[in-house]
Amino acid sequence: MCATYSKKGKRKCINAGCNYDFTANDKCWSCNEGKDKQECNSMSCVWKKVNTYGNMCTPCAAITERFKCRKVGCAYSKNKGCTSCVTKTKEKKCNKHKGCQWSEGKCFMDA
Repeated sequence: MCATYSKKGKRKCINAGCNYDFTANDKCWSCNEGKDKQECNSMSCVWKKVNTYGNMCTPCAAITERFKCRKVGCAYSKNKGCTSCVTKTKEKKCNKHKGCQWSEGKCFMDA
């Protein structure tokens, strides 16, 4: 589903609970593709326990509580809620969020 948002723009991609990579030809991807915690985090997604499925890779947007959002390494803002660090395109905004770190010209989740 997320791949269909690649041509529709970053806002629609992110609002659908997907991640948008600003450096990879505007690619929109699903976090569900992550098979383990390391792969999930490398995609700027969260490995968490989901009641009906066990552990799985989910987007930061699936986390509703501010404290939990920051605890797992996502960025939280009052306007947008919990978002992936990869959505922060400026170093200053990236480093402002606990759990995010600027490296190689891009914002990543703090590992």
